[in-house]
Amino acid sequence: MKKRMQFYLICGLISSIISMAMGIAGYITDIDNNINILSSSLILFGSLVTLIGSVISYLYHDRHGGLIMLFGVLLTGFGSMIGYLVFDLWLSLCLTVSFNAGLLGIVVSIFRLKINQNVFDNKIFGDITKGSLVSLIVSVITSFIIVVEVVLCFSQELVISGVVLIITLLFVLCGEVISYFGLSRFGSLLLTSGVINAFILVNYFEIIMFTTTTLFLIVIYILLSVLLWVEWVRKVEEGIEVQIGPKEYIGD
Repeated sequence: MKKRMQFYLICGLISSIISMAMGIAGYITDIDNNINILSSSLILFGSLVTLIGSVISYLYHDRHGGLIMLFGVLLTGFGSMIGYLVFDLWLSLCLTVSFNAGLLGIVVSIFRLKINQNVFDNKIFGDITKGSLVSLIVSVITSFIIVVEVVLCFSQELVISGVVLIITLLFVLCGEVISYFGLSRFGSLLLTSGVINAFILVNYFEIIMFTTTTLFLIVIYILLSVLLWVEWVRKVEEGIEVQIGPKEYIGD
């Protein structure tokens, strides 16, 4: 079943346009720096792939386009991580916004939400039993540790890592609420996005300057890994495919 929504097209466009602009700005910042050239090139290429994926998601096939977007967004993320050595703060923060806009679009495109109360094919991921007390407890502990780390980051002026962890916290909280009270697998994908965000976009060059922030980040990574495992090993119920009318639903 193919299903088209304007949401992930918009997210993909926002992500790709911001990344493309920031990649060009990165070139202008220091054209003679090899690290800058590498990071800006990855960001530019990733932005183009993200743009192509978002268009494919809307015009041809949501899930195929979403996977292409994922590849592009990850390239952009790795380019941003390398670029922390040379990028200005504003450039890094813009790339953080771009990366997470892309992640959000990907989650919506690869997990097919209900339309008109009809359930669409989610056999690849399946659904999971709603409500996990273990996941809820781990999420609360993880969120508390993230808040402590955020306070430490901003007190030491580690702005990029602080912002990244705030976004991770939002993904974890929203994902847990949705997973516990509503769409279980969709919530798990949001939690997964938070983990990806934390592992790729945290500025390690900032964090390792202080022993305390390094130790707390290690604890956060352990807890996020446990949370991811808890969310993805629960009993899977095969998704249901629904056909609306004689033709595929292609959106408004």
